[in-house]
Amino acid sequence: MLSHGASTQNEESIDRQKLGRLLLDRWRKDLTEIDIRLKYPKVIDLLPDSASGEPVNGDGAVKRFCGQIIYFTDKAVTVRRPCGTILVLENDEILQLSDGRDRVEL
Repeated sequence: MLSHGASTQNEESIDRQKLGRLLLDRWRKDLTEIDIRLKYPKVIDLLPDSASGEPVNGDGAVKRFCGQIIYFTDKAVTVRRPCGTILVLENDEILQLSDGRDRVEL
């Protein structure tokens, strides 16, 4: 049997997930330019120089970039970069998504 404290923590977690989904859906509908932070560097450009001014390491990998959410599920987020590239990022790769005012941590 669950104690009252465990039930409250579970309810808070579910509420945060619902709010996060609502925020992701709003960003998707409004085509909001969001800042995406990854847990680990990832090569996302074909060219090692990032023309968008995003910080890159020696291998051309980035931990932070901008884009628009075009689709999301419980397991992944699909993002369109300003250059037109479409990326599918698994939720366990993403540290946080932010529009500068609100943020979602996955």
